[in-house]
Amino acid sequence: MAITDALLPEFDQEMATTRRVLERVSDDTLGWKPHAKSWSMPRAACVRSFVMNHVIHHRGQLRVYLRLNNIPAARSRRRVRDPALP
Repeated sequence: MAITDALLPEFDQEMATTRRVLERVSDDTLGWKPHAKSWSMPRAACVRSFVMNHVIHHRGQLRVYLRLNNIPAARSRRRVRDPALP
């Protein structure tokens, strides 16, 4: 079994758990400011900014790890100039 096949179900499970947790968080909590001059952001922007960027970051880390170990990684959605891929 390829490592990517083993990791994808775990990734899907963690994303589902994250979505359930975020659904339980009230909008009032997401608008919390640690200081009166701090900025706040709407719920959608908060999810995109913190959660999705974190997921994208770890996806990139996984691709680098796979490439360093000469394991072919699946193609990303965007066309990337990667000489290691056919």
